[in-house]
Amino acid sequence: MGQNRKKTQKPLKQRFLKPDIDPVIFQTYDVRAVADEYLSDRVCYYLGKGYGSFLQRNIPESPPTVTVGGGIRLSTERIRRQLIKGILSTGVNVYDVGVTSTPELYFSIPYLNADGGVNITASHNESEYNGLKQVIKSEDGFITSISADQMLEIKRTVLEGDFLEGEGTLIAVEEGEVVRYHNELVKANCRLGREIWIYLLDRWRDLKALLDTIALLDFPEGLDSKKWAQIRGVLDLPPDFEQPATAIKHPFEGIKVVIDFGNGSGWRTKGVYFDLGAEVVALNDTPDGSFPAHVPDPIKARYRKQLEEAVIREAAGCHREVVGIGFDEDVDRAIYVRSDGRVVEGDRTLAIQAKPIIREHRGRKRPGKPRFMGEVKFSRMTEEFITAQGGEYIISPTGHAFIKDGTKAVIRGLRANLSEVEWEGKKIDLRKNREPVVLAAELSGHQMSGHEENWIFDDALLATVKVLTIIANGLKGGETFIDLDEEVPRYPATPELNIRLATNVLTEKQEVVDVVVGLFRQKGYDIDTTDGGLIKWVDEEGRWVGQALIRKSNTQPMIICRVEGRDEETRRAIEDEFFGELSHVSTEAVPGLDLASDDYIRCSNTYL
Repeated sequence: MGQNRKKTQKPLKQRFLKPDIDPVIFQTYDVRAVADEYLSDRVCYYLGKGYGSFLQRNIPESPPTVTVGGGIRLSTERIRRQLIKGILSTGVNVYDVGVTSTPELYFSIPYLNADGGVNITASHNESEYNGLKQVIKSEDGFITSISADQMLEIKRTVLEGDFLEGEGTLIAVEEGEVVRYHNELVKANCRLGREIWIYLLDRWRDLKALLDTIALLDFPEGLDSKKWAQIRGVLDLPPDFEQPATAIKHPFEGIKVVIDFGNGSGWRTKGVYFDLGAEVVALNDTPDGSFPAHVPDPIKARYRKQLEEAVIREAAGCHREVVGIGFDEDVDRAIYVRSDGRVVEGDRTLAIQAKPIIREHRGRKRPGKPRFMGEVKFSRMTEEFITAQGGEYIISPTGHAFIKDGTKAVIRGLRANLSEVEWEGKKIDLRKNREPVVLAAELSGHQMSGHEENWIFDDALLATVKVLTIIANGLKGGETFIDLDEEVPRYPATPELNIRLATNVLTEKQEVVDVVVGLFRQKGYDIDTTDGGLIKWVDEEGRWVGQALIRKSNTQPMIICRVEGRDEETRRAIEDEFFGELSHVSTEAVPGLDLASDDYIRCSNTYL
């Protein structure tokens, strides 16, 4: 599919009067705003023209073709109609792929051989919000979210009315087709394992044909050399690929998964867990853009309370391993809950998954070290654990677009046979290690498998299946999810802290961060400014004892903080100093910080 494209005349440049659009809707790498207030029909039409014009100027092939999907928010269908109308008016062809999660929209691009795509969603925001996650395929084959610089280009195009004109074609896609094939991709990745899946994806140029072939395979009930030889023959696999432990009909047998869908766009993924053999307890699986149960933001403790209680209830007297999963609205983020009700966030799940990836790399006697990428909000322990296991760790600014840019930078450096690449002020040495980034994640639950495995898409369905695969393999050796989690040491740390602001203007949010960084710099602290300020505390011998992070949100009117110490006493001391300084911060746009807007800080009472 996606091969036959209607050729249209190359659009001519045409200037309109500048649209009257509030620039606050343009965040670092997406569009996000209260829909009824900022995203009128007229605005959405111009946003479509801006994205279409951007594609025409940046994609050599004419005309470009994109996919457009959207979640279940109440304003999505209205926005979709105007957005598509605007894109078509620039001469760009559009596949309307219907209701999609963000990973499903991402997947639709290689599936339909498109040049980009847009998913209409506001992710984990409240029901009144909506937005656009925009994607482009680069000349060298990367399919990633637009970068901060590209977002600025689109913003300029829209605000100046610098549009291109043409006549694109709207192409209908069967409702649910993209969802169905994305589900098949996740099951195939699970059963065949990372190494075999990468091998097949590299050799089969027709993704649909590959997924159709795998879907028809009769996987055995258990390890079976005869049946595996038959499967290997169908897939034309070399004989050195032995049957993975998961290449069976029900690799998740023995697991009960409790999933809070948050009334979002992921309800059609339930069948994946059933097909892989898990027992499924579904919470809030009726799509409803008013989000009657809670805001679809599982990183916040108050919004995952229902999930934690359900996990504990299901685990009582259960002979299966019970695991909780909480999705955000568009299913590009997930958090996990152990059978004892304790949450496991993105930094720990990255560490848990890194160990078997490194072990498999060594088992195949491959040179170099698998690379992993985490963000500035991660615990310091993540880097220490991955490095100790034999991997390489790279720190990134927060934001999936930044992580994807970093992953691309490494791959491009390897392809060009460079000795090092510079990215976000850091130099990454490529001389001794020629491995790409195989897995990356954020504290909020975004997780991205490498380009060669899943195009660097942040895909929470695939992420949860990968975590469950490790749990299933652990159970065979008598290890529970709790055991796997406790193997990764932990430093005492706060949760992600969100301090609300009265402004969502990027420069005004950044000014608050700059003031705080300046205060601590004057006090002589070592500060990493990869993203905001990561302020480091050391002892008399210069050894790390703790840290405090402050950065602006890329999408919401808030600043984000996290404090960590080598022990509870140190963490509390850092909190006292850090929030003591924050309580006095003032700028012209933000005369004072509302520390009580964060649940954790409010409950502490110390800094208010």
